[in-house]
Amino acid sequence: ADRHRERIAELVEGGHAYEDEGAVRLRVPDEGETVVSDVIRGDVRFPHDAIQDFVIARSDGSPLYNLAVAVDDLDMDITHVVRGADHLSNTPRQVMILRALGAEPPVYGHLPLLHGPDGAKLSKRHGAASVQELREAGYLPEAVRNYIALLGWGLDETTTFLTTDELVRNFSLERVSRNPAVFDEQKLRWMNGRYLRELEPAELRRRLEELTGRELPDEAVAISQEKMQTLADFWPLAG
Repeated sequence: ADRHRERIAELVEGGHAYEDEGAVRLRVPDEGETVVSDVIRGDVRFPHDAIQDFVIARSDGSPLYNLAVAVDDLDMDITHVVRGADHLSNTPRQVMILRALGAEPPVYGHLPLLHGPDGAKLSKRHGAASVQELREAGYLPEAVRNYIALLGWGLDETTTFLTTDELVRNFSLERVSRNPAVFDEQKLRWMNGRYLRELEPAELRRRLEELTGRELPDEAVAISQEKMQTLADFWPLAG
């Protein structure tokens, strides 16, 4: 984009970047450090002697990730950047680009990564991996929101069930844990079952009909409600 090329030219003209075999590199100071003030992790320090001058634009003038992200954040007046901890190593480079452009960085918060019950990084082999898959499996939106909010965050040591309104009122980045959180679908099933049992029978019937695409008798819904953990459990139980 033209605006990215303009920023590249601005960095070169200001002496913060230079051309190297057609590409453009940001000049990293020989001494000192870049400190990332992270609302979750506190101050994270990156010594400059451990970071080499890095490429911010290819020889054809197209920007690389770190430059594009920094410029987009600046142009869009982004105030907070909340993302996974695997991006933390990119942050000092983006901070250096922003400061070289005369801008203050946004507030950063790097969330803990999700792991499966085996301790490995969450992947499809652990089960449902997308919102669409959870929806098709019969999980309620309010139960999924409740469960996901508790991955790495908590209101206190004992509260498990929170309405969406309660989550909005009480959530804060400062209470997010630094440690990886475990996505356990069995716990999500248990929590979803609690939400299902608390639905009014008419509302449960509505949601089941929405999922199955057919009308259902009240009696079949009533006898299944107590044992369902997801809406998809209806057919095996009602059969």
